[in-house]
Amino acid sequence: MKELAIVLNMDTNGLGVTRSLGRFGMPVFGADHNDKSVEYFSKYCNKKLLLPIPTSHTQDSAETLLRKGENLDRKTALLPTSVAYVILISQFQKELSKYFNLIVQLQIFLLGSYSTYLEHRIIKRYASFAKVRTS
Repeated sequence: MKELAIVLNMDTNGLGVTRSLGRFGMPVFGADHNDKSVEYFSKYCNKKLLLPIPTSHTQDSAETLLRKGENLDRKTALLPTSVAYVILISQFQKELSKYFNLIVQLQIFLLGSYSTYLEHRIIKRYASFAKVRTS
């Protein structure tokens, strides 16, 4: 059974992570509050999960993720690609960790902007964790 990743925030950062993981053969769910995001239409985005806006509906967003986690048959990686989702995860880390692998060091995101270099390191780290060959 292949490892699964849920990418939070389907903008250009989320699209980059989705494409990179998809190229490694990993199934990816895209999650965002904008159901019209063009990034959902990437061939590597297997399913989409509509979330409430995390900045104004934090509790609802967390509850939606928790419900999704309850319905998954295994622990799944939760990969935030924006500060709003990093903050959401940090606020509900204890609850979310029951259903999701939270392998990203949240402090890195909070200290600086999301960069291509950081994206590459995170993808490599997760691919290694999931035992997915990257070369």
